[in-house]
Amino acid sequence: MPVGVWAIGGPSAPLVPDSDLAAIVVLFGGAGLVVAGLTLSASWVVWRTGRAAGGRARTAESLLAARTIEADPRAWGRALAVVGLVVLVGSGAGWMEVAVFELGRLNEVFFVVSFLLVDLALAFGMVVAAAALVVHRAESLLERRRALAALAAAGLPYPALRRAVTKEALLAAAPVCVLAATIGVLHQPSGLAGTGIAVAWVLARAALLAGFGVLATVLAARATGPLLRRAASVEELRYE
Repeated sequence: MPVGVWAIGGPSAPLVPDSDLAAIVVLFGGAGLVVAGLTLSASWVVWRTGRAAGGRARTAESLLAARTIEADPRAWGRALAVVGLVVLVGSGAGWMEVAVFELGRLNEVFFVVSFLLVDLALAFGMVVAAAALVVHRAESLLERRRALAALAAAGLPYPALRRAVTKEALLAAAPVCVLAATIGVLHQPSGLAGTGIAVAWVLARAALLAGFGVLATVLAARATGPLLRRAASVEELRYE
């Protein structure tokens, strides 16, 4: 799991204090393993969430959403990997700002511009990830159009189908984004004081990014509403 892989990188860097090069290799190597771990485990997290939510579902929309992501977690995992990486990097960047603040250099133009560029890059990454999610959702709806049309023909109204799609996105995105934010917060560089204000800033930044990640995923799912209406048309039940 990513948290276990993270332990190789972050806390292990102080184990090689006599060699700056070794510390850098261990730190960035561990960070690379964290990224790989998050990417590879996203599908597993989505699958576990769908399975757990399916057992606790109380409405038809919730059950449909849970069983859908449980049946095809890999597609969601691939789509959400980029969102998770943006959240992870953005959450970890909060510690960089804390380090610069503790050095009393946060008001220098170089650092202000650098942090601004980082945030702009993160925002761009989130936009790209949202666009990829729209494509993913469109492909998913096209692949499931007969099943959706069958549900509509059986009496499930379009608003209920749309709520199910929204819940599907929420169930898939929330745990991945929370996990990514948690890893970013835990990846605290050694030597930082970690005062109450610093920790509060990092936590607030991580929570905000996780929220943006979930919101972007839900909005991407909602953007495919017109395609959902066409996919759920009874015309899809006709054989060619």
